[in-house]
Amino acid sequence: MRSDFIKSMKNLKHEKIRTLIFVSAAVILGFFVLYPLGILFKRSLYDYTANAWTLQNYFTFYTDPELYSAFWNTLKLAFATSIFSLLVALPMAWGVSRTDMPFRQTCRSMVVLTFATPSFLGAIGWIVLLGPRAGIVNQITMGLFGLEEPLFNIFSFGGMAFVMGLFVYPFMFFSVVSALDNMDPNYEQSAKILGSSTLRVILTVTLPIVTPAILSGLILVILESFVVFGAPAIVGNPAYIHTLSTQVYNLFSDDPPQFHMAATAATPIVIVTAILLIFQRSYLGKRQFITVTGKSPQPELIEIGKWKYVLSAFSLIVVFVSIGMPTLALFQASIVKVWGNFPTFDNLTLDNYLDLFTSNRDIVVRAFLNSFILAIGAAFVCIAFTFVMAWIIERTTVPGREFLSLLSMIGMSFPGVALGVALVIAFAGKPFFLYGTLWLFLVGYFVKGTPIAFMFARSSLKQIHEELEHSSRVLGAGWLKTMKDITLPLMKKGLFSVGTIIFCMKFRDMATSIMLYTGGLEVISILIFEFVEEAEMGTLGALTFIVMCINLTLVALSKKLVGKGAFEM
Repeated sequence: MRSDFIKSMKNLKHEKIRTLIFVSAAVILGFFVLYPLGILFKRSLYDYTANAWTLQNYFTFYTDPELYSAFWNTLKLAFATSIFSLLVALPMAWGVSRTDMPFRQTCRSMVVLTFATPSFLGAIGWIVLLGPRAGIVNQITMGLFGLEEPLFNIFSFGGMAFVMGLFVYPFMFFSVVSALDNMDPNYEQSAKILGSSTLRVILTVTLPIVTPAILSGLILVILESFVVFGAPAIVGNPAYIHTLSTQVYNLFSDDPPQFHMAATAATPIVIVTAILLIFQRSYLGKRQFITVTGKSPQPELIEIGKWKYVLSAFSLIVVFVSIGMPTLALFQASIVKVWGNFPTFDNLTLDNYLDLFTSNRDIVVRAFLNSFILAIGAAFVCIAFTFVMAWIIERTTVPGREFLSLLSMIGMSFPGVALGVALVIAFAGKPFFLYGTLWLFLVGYFVKGTPIAFMFARSSLKQIHEELEHSSRVLGAGWLKTMKDITLPLMKKGLFSVGTIIFCMKFRDMATSIMLYTGGLEVISILIFEFVEEAEMGTLGALTFIVMCINLTLVALSKKLVGKGAFEM
């Protein structure tokens, strides 16, 4: 009786500690997610001059020609990138997962690099290639065909959609290829036994089965097209083609800033993002893998004859155009004296790299240092916090613990530009005064990094059986010792992997950073954006090529650590 009483008291004590940890985590995450979100909505609905609630800001938003045009451009961009992704990703995914085409694994690995490369770096590379006056491709075509006008103009809606399509199709690719990899091939084999041709099997069996995965990938493509800032700003702004995200930045950057309209323009982005994510999670999430039947036999690769070379060439061309050409273009821009002239021996130089650390030394060093500090800090905070979140949800019976997962999802539905506006409005004044400090950058990176880190941490913890921790506790080890000696060592590979991913993403974050930036707080993405606006193409090429190399190295490291599933949906 006494031992049972002592045991029950210990359990009560442990439950109190777990509840305290849960409440603390919920309060911290809720404060940094819900408070800025609430302030954003309030700023769009409240007239501080008249001290009254109003819908006037939304009336202005939907009647102002520039803002309405930006909203319409965003919808058109989402539609264009969706069509592009369907046409490119579906045949690639089928070829990589189901056929005997050559270079299947090479294509899969290269799409990972494309997926993790920021679109604004690719956009700069395509400006070097398709710029109307000095683009390499335009110079070559004008010389070959004697044209007086350039054949291509990247500074157009078509150019913006093309660049975005090249960097969002991996969302569709990985969603579909994952479903194909896990699908029971018996369905296809049964259709073949009944006499169906390969094309008929694809249209009547394979395609319907992976339709939920296609819809899921499509949602992610639309989502990214709605919230992205870098590529539309770099390609669209020079041609006065704005999206919602770039208009939020313009309203925020006006003199004086139009905080009320910036908040109003950001609100539709948040709402659309939240609706898409909720639909994906609640509807598609239950249906995406209904055809997976446990230990399914490995699918037999389909022999498609000479078409395998066509499909392989198509896939390799897509990945080369999306990652190879922009990277080579950035490198070419970084080693020429006069941008726009071909890299002949007389036109080669390393001065652009030297200028980065001589003429621009102070600002470049400061930007790299700030980016490294913030990316490392964000990775560390996200890992530590999400480990606690994952442990509470997976290892305790605290009521309402799934609320933490919901809060994380809300953070995911907070686009970078909208988050930046919300953080400035929420934390610039009393009692925080965080605007103009790196702390506000860290808060923004934490909010955006937490959902990704949480998904990885929860997945890693699920792979560790509870009995290992129970055995440690039975042998007399306390909770902290069990975490230190059992749980963390088993999770360290996964945690280090997601830490690398978070570092990589935050090291070149532009959407949130552009809204939080003030003089003296440069980060790499801001410096790149300033070089774009100043048209310093040589220095810009050198800086972006260095950042591209750092990014690709980090992504390759993450893929090696995480394995086949790295970056896959």
